[in-house]
Amino acid sequence: MELSVAIAIFMILAGLVIVNLRYGNQVTKLKNAATELAQNIRLIQSYASSGKTFKICSDNSNPCERDSDCEPATCGEEAVPKGGFGLKFIDEPAEVNHYTLFIDPKGCKRFSMTGLTVSTINLPQDIVISELYLDDQITGFTAVDLLFQAPTAKAFLNAKCTNCIGVAAEYCVCDADDGLCPGGGVFINQEINSTEAKELKITLKNSAINKMRNIIVNRVSGKVSVE
Repeated sequence: MELSVAIAIFMILAGLVIVNLRYGNQVTKLKNAATELAQNIRLIQSYASSGKTFKICSDNSNPCERDSDCEPATCGEEAVPKGGFGLKFIDEPAEVNHYTLFIDPKGCKRFSMTGLTVSTINLPQDIVISELYLDDQITGFTAVDLLFQAPTAKAFLNAKCTNCIGVAAEYCVCDADDGLCPGGGVFINQEINSTEAKELKITLKNSAINKMRNIIVNRVSGKVSVE
């Protein structure tokens, strides 16, 4: 009987240790994801301040290294993207688990039809973009673009586009797109819903433990912090 009680107590204690370890691992995973996102924002800032160059296909289809990346078009010369370098964040539909690094070769200052994806960053398992805030107010939009323009790394924030009907919220057009809409959408000649908000807050959530971390970007100072 005493042996059985001792074994039972040991099993309970072992279970508690395992639960705490798993919880701690999930907390660390969330912290690392937030840190990586902040580092990627700083990386994009550095691209803008250093005037990083990219080769772009002659048909503006994508970044390239050689002509074979663009067939039947050709790979152009090294150049600093006119609009700059940015990140696109989407928080709807629920549990979006990625964000996009892009360049803006035509000067739209957002991820428009001509915004070219450099890479898509997938968040770790259970980590999602929970919410996007502008000046501590829930945006009400499904997407926000954060862009830094060379050579001063001046920051721009642009939220959901409204000048195309019948297209996903993460797409928009600008004057440089010649009034075209992606996916066969209809152009309705409305202004973009842009904002002069001073601060963007991206909330990451670990859905396994319902814990959150915030990454905050000050548009004016360029400061990036994690809390």
